[in-house]
Amino acid sequence: MMKEIKTGTYIRNNNTYTFKFYTDLSMFKKLKFINSVVDTVISEENYNSIIRDLTFDYMLVKFFTDVDTEEIQNSANMIDAIERFLLETNIVDIVKANAEFGLIEELNKSIDLNIEYKTGIHPNPLNEVLSSLLSTLERKLDSFDMNSAMEMASKFSGMTGEFTPESIVNAYMSSDMHKKNLVEIAEAKKNKKNEINIGDNLGEAVRTVVKENKTDDKTKVKSKKSTDKK
Repeated sequence: MMKEIKTGTYIRNNNTYTFKFYTDLSMFKKLKFINSVVDTVISEENYNSIIRDLTFDYMLVKFFTDVDTEEIQNSANMIDAIERFLLETNIVDIVKANAEFGLIEELNKSIDLNIEYKTGIHPNPLNEVLSSLLSTLERKLDSFDMNSAMEMASKFSGMTGEFTPESIVNAYMSSDMHKKNLVEIAEAKKNKKNEINIGDNLGEAVRTVVKENKTDDKTKVKSKKSTDKK
C-alpha cells in the first residue's frame, strides 16, 4: 500500500526550508515508531515519563519526514537539542494536521499500552475515560459546550483523594459549566419553557443520587438492627 507524500515548509533561524512527509506509515514502520518511543522512555533502570511526549514528537519528525536530524544526533546533549528543535519549528504540527484520521491517537494509545505492559503503570485511567466521554458527547450533541466540559474535566482530573459522588459534585459545583447552567435554568423557568438543555440539572441529579444512596444505607442499617432485635 502506497503512503501519500506531501510537501511542507517550516521556518527556523529566519530561514525557510522545504520538506517532504508521509500522512501514514506501513505496519512495519508503525511498530518501529512505537518501539523507538517506548525504548527511549524506558531503560533497564528508569522510566523517564517526563520525556514521553517530547520523544513522541521527535519520532514523528524521524519517521514521517525527510528532515535532516544529524545535527541533533551529534549534539552533546541530545534531549536539549530535540527540545530546541521542536520549539523552533512547526514540523510536528504540520505532520499531525495531515496525518490519516485517528493515526496519531492510535500510535499514542499503542505506546501507552506498551509502557503499561513493561512498567505496570497505567498512564491515567481517569483522564482517558473523561477524554472518551467528551469525544462521544461532542459527536452526538451539536450544541454541547466543549470548553465548559473541558474545564470541568480538568477539575475532575485534578482532584485528590477518593473519586466519590461527593467529590464529583464538588468539582461540578465549582465549574463554570454549573454557573452557566444555573443561569439557563433560571431563564427557562422565567420563560416557562418545558425543555431544558442536557446538563442543566446535572448537579441536582448527582446530589439527589448521593442523597438517595445515603438514605438507602441508613434504611439498611435500621432494618438490620430491627431484624437483630427480633
